Amino acid sequence: MTTEHVPGPTWTLGIDLASQPSDTAACLIEWSAGRALAERYEGRLDDEQLVELIREPKIEKVAIDAPFGWPDEFVEAVSAWSESGSWPITLLEREEKQPRLILRETDRRVLEVTAEPFEAETESRRAKRPLR
Repeated sequence: MTTEHVPGPTWTLGIDLASQPSDTAACLIEWSAGRALAERYEGRLDDEQLVELIREPKIEKVAIDAPFGWPDEFVEAVSAWSESGSWPITLLEREEKQPRLILRETDRRVLEVTAEPFEAETESRRAKRPLR
């Protein structure tokens, strides 16, 4: 007699890390029976709250989205301002050039493909439905 092992659910904690707690969020995802369900979403998390979530016994994996740098155009603009004392982009150029200052390449690509920026809080409103 053979018995098929059906694994129980597993949980992953996804963290969207930002420089400030007000922009840091986490989502607990339950994986079972070939689907994923966002079980819980929490925003405005400080370091202590993140550590507490990570230490939850049922969590098996933690995924962290962390920006490791600023867009090159932003660094160049800040450097130019530091050297000259004036911001290198005029008000007339702002609409055209500002996205390159504030969005990373991945953010710009998402915006280009979907015509919508990805925001954790926007996605959290959809979090209670199963992912396919």
